[in-house]
Amino acid sequence: MIILLLTNKALSREIIVVRGNDNYPPYEMNVDGQLVGFHIDLITQVAKTLDIRVRFESYPWKRAIYMVREGLVDAISFISENEHRSEFVIFTPGNELSVANIALVVLNSKKSTFNFNGHNLKTLSHFTFGHNLGFSYGDFYDKSKLNKKTYNTYDQLFSNLRLERIDLALVDYDAFEHFKMSAQGITHKLVALDKKVAIANYIAFSKKMKLHKLSAQFSKAMLEYKKSEDFLVLIKKYKLEVSKVSNFPL
Repeated sequence: MIILLLTNKALSREIIVVRGNDNYPPYEMNVDGQLVGFHIDLITQVAKTLDIRVRFESYPWKRAIYMVREGLVDAISFISENEHRSEFVIFTPGNELSVANIALVVLNSKKSTFNFNGHNLKTLSHFTFGHNLGFSYGDFYDKSKLNKKTYNTYDQLFSNLRLERIDLALVDYDAFEHFKMSAQGITHKLVALDKKVAIANYIAFSKKMKLHKLSAQFSKAMLEYKKSEDFLVLIKKYKLEVSKVSNFPL
């Protein structure tokens, strides 16, 4: 029995997963000094089925990107796919953590000023956009030629929108709704436009670390976990809709 326990311990490994150091409720957030959230629980539970321990480390987003690109860590969470990122991280189908519904947030008093159909940003090209530094919102926004300003945190982003230093803020709609329901008040006088764009968020593994095999194993384990009762319990815990965390081709 002692030999068996020692063997199992030797087989287990630890991976380091970096993330942005802001709060992204209900997916990743610090509560009373503890990192919690749907992504945190999901990654931890899937890793456990592979006999892997996960150590999360939080950094400014650009530094987190740098660390996974240079192979200083194993993986990064809450990252969406684009052509540039695919050069240094592995986006394996099945490793999607959630779907982000990207929304345009504006001052409620000016909502009628903006006309957005959910696809074409040309009708808004004369406005100034704000978004979080280093974030990707899909090619429809990333590749568009717009007047853009970047901010380090949601607090800065929303504050500058309220001060009318920008006209629109591009945000994760779930995070925006969470801030609205909280007592923080940083979304005071702000509202999201009706049309939204959905993009997938991944846990993506480092290409420099040559973790293609681990990424494939994690994907397989993730898809299996999403068929379990435990996954449904996790969804209910964070009051999420199934469509926001599991509407991927299985």
